[in-house]
Amino acid sequence: MLEIKHTLCPSCSVGCGINVVLYDGEIVGTFLYKRHPVNAGKNCLNGRNSIDCYLNKFENVDVEALIGDVKKELQSADASNVTVICSGNNTIEEIEAIKNFADY
Repeated sequence: MLEIKHTLCPSCSVGCGINVVLYDGEIVGTFLYKRHPVNAGKNCLNGRNSIDCYLNKFENVDVEALIGDVKKELQSADASNVTVICSGNNTIEEIEAIKNFADY
């Protein structure tokens, strides 16, 4: 069954709208979200190609190993050179998780 879900483009922090096209629950493509107030259906090249990121880079990823690698990088960095940026859209729980993640 073909479905279209409205969501935000994952390419950057602007917040453009994009439609994700699913077939039997699997993402098969993206399409312009013309009524979105931020971009009115005008997605950049990164937004139009964001499906490639999903299809090619995130299959079979060991999330725990990835988090461990990022933590190692943070622990080896000079703390004065590390910045963590959060959004006002984050929930308290998300901010707490980010704080705990970045607190080394």
